[in-house]
Amino acid sequence: MPKQPSVSLGFPYVKPPPELADISQLETWGLGELMVACHRQAPLELKRAVVAAGLAYFGGLRSLDYTIRTYLSNFKPELKESNPSRIIRQSTEDARNVLAPVFKRLLKCDPSPDGVPMVAAQMALVRLRATVDAVIMLTRFGCIFESIALSKLILEQTAWAYAIHKGSEESVRTLQPTKAIPTLKTLFPYIGRLYGDMNKFSHMSPGKQIYYLDFTIAGTGLIYRSPDTSALGALFLLEVADILAVTAESVTAQYFPKHGFIRKASRLTPWVPKRNRPTKALIRKYSWRLNTIAIRGVRRRTTFRNKH
Repeated sequence: MPKQPSVSLGFPYVKPPPELADISQLETWGLGELMVACHRQAPLELKRAVVAAGLAYFGGLRSLDYTIRTYLSNFKPELKESNPSRIIRQSTEDARNVLAPVFKRLLKCDPSPDGVPMVAAQMALVRLRATVDAVIMLTRFGCIFESIALSKLILEQTAWAYAIHKGSEESVRTLQPTKAIPTLKTLFPYIGRLYGDMNKFSHMSPGKQIYYLDFTIAGTGLIYRSPDTSALGALFLLEVADILAVTAESVTAQYFPKHGFIRKASRLTPWVPKRNRPTKALIRKYSWRLNTIAIRGVRRRTTFRNKH
């Protein structure tokens, strides 16, 4: 049994669960009322069987084999992906991949001998694994406001974990995540500006009408989902992934001899982010392309077209 924390929150330390299934890799397709989803790399036979089950249900057919032979013998779910959607998918997929070892590392350490603050920080950071998946799915679905709101949640929870991991039990109970953002300034001096930019997208304010209204059609159109402007959601995710990776390593640095995202100039200096860390490389790789996609999307919807 794991060693109990020296200070108890009223429950024993329980090691976090293993890595979750990658729901961000779900591939959806369908016709009419039939909408199904499978993992992108699932075998073609499985995809046919899933579609056959839906067709059999709506068509009143009893045999899946008959349905597959009759209607799905040449079925191949080939999705036509636009260039913006492809870049958004690749960037979010890379973000998830670069964070995967970070979460695995968090699962390997047992901070229970070091007390409640370290345990609470570890649990909070591990739980963000599911939030990252949710951001990826919302971004790919074109939900810009929703995805950025969850990215802001990741940033707040990351800051909270960093603020309390060497604090007191009282700080675990009383410190609000929204008040913990300034503690990350030692690692990321620009954190205040980034958090402010994310706050602007937390609500559909009048200043953000260009992201949910279409001015190019007769009257004004309402946009529920937009793949191009959600490129901003992907860009914010890359920034948050960088902060999460660095912070997670900083919080658990004492449990590991080697680090991929942080460094020390000397034994007496604090941990600082590495300049050539993997997450920073992703930002450099995708930032220009994602910004370009978002800007083009906004221009396309705000350019009035007079039809004669």
